[in-house]
Amino acid sequence: MPAVLFIAVLHPSAPGAVTGWADGPDMDGDGFSDTDEQWMSTDELADCPTDYSTDAWAPDVNNDAEVDILDVLHYAGKLRAAYDRRYDLDADGHVDILDVLVYKWELGKTCPNP
Repeated sequence: MPAVLFIAVLHPSAPGAVTGWADGPDMDGDGFSDTDEQWMSTDELADCPTDYSTDAWAPDVNNDAEVDILDVLHYAGKLRAAYDRRYDLDADGHVDILDVLVYKWELGKTCPNP
């Protein structure tokens, strides 16, 4: 019988979650710690983008103040490309499927202060 690999991905706030997400303050209240936002090069003091060139909210990679399939589609060109920390949502040093899975909890959200 072939071996089956089962991976359980927990939201970073779930009891028992073990991820690369750093504990610590979240000064802008966007759900990503200041340490992780510094790692991803997003603005740890701004919870929403002020324009399309402002990286403020980690899962909103196209900076349109909402998390939707358009943000997820950006990963198509990033998973096998050179490492780009902007797309490393779990701050583990890799852009991979685990970063895409973070969208399970973020899809459909809009920026609270666009």
